[in-house]
Parts: sequence; structure tokens; C-alpha cells
Amino acid sequence: MGISIHFSRADGSHHEEAFNNNVETIDLSSRNISQIDLSSLRSNSSLRALHLNENQLSVLDLEPLRGCTNLRSLHLQENQITRLDVTPLIRCSKLNSIWLDDDVENETLLSNSNMENRASDYVIDQIGTFDSLSNLLSLSAVFHVYQLVKKHEPDWKIVHLFHNALALSGLGGAGMLDVKVSLQRKLLEQIESKTFKDELQEFALSALCAQIDRGGPTVNLDIDFMNLHGDLAIRIDDVLELRQCEMQNVQVPILKWAIDNESVELMELAGERVHTTYAELSYLLLTAYGYEILESLNIGTIIDLDSFCKVEDALESMGFNIVTNIDPTPYDQMSRSSRKVLKSSGIQVKEPDISSPKDISLPLVEYIWALADFRSRLEG
Repeated sequence: MGISIHFSRADGSHHEEAFNNNVETIDLSSRNISQIDLSSLRSNSSLRALHLNENQLSVLDLEPLRGCTNLRSLHLQENQITRLDVTPLIRCSKLNSIWLDDDVENETLLSNSNMENRASDYVIDQIGTFDSLSNLLSLSAVFHVYQLVKKHEPDWKIVHLFHNALALSGLGGAGMLDVKVSLQRKLLEQIESKTFKDELQEFALSALCAQIDRGGPTVNLDIDFMNLHGDLAIRIDDVLELRQCEMQNVQVPILKWAIDNESVELMELAGERVHTTYAELSYLLLTAYGYEILESLNIGTIIDLDSFCKVEDALESMGFNIVTNIDPTPYDQMSRSSRKVLKSSGIQVKEPDISSPKDISLPLVEYIWALADFRSRLEG
């Protein structure tokens, strides 16, 4: 039995190409391919080179290549790919050549230290973004990345994979589902089950109803999605009321950067625009309307005051006037992610006092903040 690779061209036509099981080189370059299914290559130990260059691919799931242990070269240049999850290439220990356009960002959900214990130096050197929160393209990819993070990474990465699985199962409209991480782990372990999607839907809808009833978060919950499910539809008014109430408790701290005037002058002489006061948006991100606005503006947990005016205007257009309060403490690091990196290295840094609503779990809080900062870095 041979290998059959299915692909679609940019004109919408569907095609199939057959190869021998022991094929060492597959060349599908210059075929005007816009989508391709590489699943037939799983565990193919003969493949040494794969040519998909000079096509119209904008996304590519490399998950089927994780078992291609003899793969030496991967040719993907001259496509429309901008970001590429290279986690599946961990086991390709003989890989020594990845051809990509210069502006493609290779990424992985894994941390640098986790990758160092698993991948070859060559693959690690190709990675531009560790701890990436881009969505994976298949449930199979989610399952296998989960196996790599479940023992060695923080819980918010489990939360990310769980919500990635929800989106791939047609449940993205459920928003940020706040359930115990142990239950999320249990469900992720079952991804390869034939009944997984049905079981996930039953679980998600039941958990979401309970979440609304207890006054939990409704971040990213789609009202149109609720209308498709009877038990959720009857709770729409409750959700709208929860969203109004949570905005009454929002206060945005204004933080001062501990930078001296001489440094500011030198930076400005070098052509940099220096901001010394910032709005801390972590709490606002944990509200449904706040998250919606900040996501649309690609803003993370912190923003300079000039840009904060856009946030205030958007909130005002929805009928909300946000209270700000000035924190008199000067901070050496404005960025939450920068403070986190320094703390992980044993360096003590001042942290602003940021509270969170009592009805949202810490892993979900950390995930929402990490996701917001990741998206804002992409725009930056």
C-alpha cells in the first residue's frame, strides 16, 4: 500500500498524488497548492526530503512529520506562510536543512528549557518564538504537544491547549471556559477517542451553564453561539447583566516608570519616543467588554497613556467611564512579561498590586494575561 497525499490548488480544485512507501524524496513544489494534508506521512521512516516550495500555502500543519525520523531537509520557501509551529520536528534528529522565507516566524508552545531537553541544536536554532500562543491546526497536533507540556510547563499552557481543542471542535464561541485544570488534562488525554468531540461538547455546554449560574467569567463568550444552544440561550440576559456588573468594579492603575531624566533625554536624542507613565490593564482584560476592546486593538496588559485614550474612547462608546488611580511607586520594569522573566532568574523586582475577580481561577487569569501580551507582541 502506497502513500497518497491530498491537496487543493488555489483555483479550488482537489488533487491526489501517490508515492511508494519507501520514497525518500517527495517533490510537490510549484503546484499552486493552497492546502495540503500530510497525514499519510505519519511514521514514514524512509522520507529524507520534502519539497513544498513555490506554492500558495498560508498555513501548514507539520504534525504528521513528527515520526519521519530520517527527514533531512524541508523546503517551504516562496509560500505565504507567516508563522510555523515546528514542535513536531523535535524527533527529526537528522534534520539539518529547513528552507523558509526570511519573514517566517518559527514557533513552539514549549519553553526554551523544555525544547533544549528534547530537540536537536539545529531545530532549536530555527525557533524565533518560544512559549507561543498561536493556535495549533489539528486536534492531533494539540494532543501531541500536550504530551510534551503536561509535566514540564505551567498550567496556563494546559488551559491554552484546552481552548485550542474547543475551537477545533466547533466550540470556540464558548469563550474562556473556567474549569479545573485536572478536568482539562483528563479531556486532552482523550483527544484520540472517536467520541471526543461529542464528549467535549457535552462537557463544555454543561460547564458553561454552571459557570454563568455561579457568576463566573463570560470573557469571549459569543452571544450568537449561545443562541444555538437552548440551555445557554435562556441565560443570555444573565450574561449581559454579569457583564454590566463587572465593569462597575474596574479601576485602572497608572504606573510610573523609574527612569531618570538624563536617560529620557538620551533616548529621545536617539529618535525614540519615551513614555514614563503607563496604564495597567490586567484587571480590565478579565472583563468581557474589556477583553473584547483590548483584543480588537491588539493591546496587552500595559499601554502608554497616549494609546490608553483609544481604550477610554471605546469604553465610553459602550457607556462606561473607567476609574483610574495613580500608583505613586516607581517601577523599574513596566512589562509584566519582563518582570516575570527577571523573577524566574532570581532577580527581585517590584510588582504592582493587581487584583482579579474572585470568581475566576488563577490558571485562567494567567492564560488571559499571557495571551494578551503575546498578541500585542505580534502587532509590535
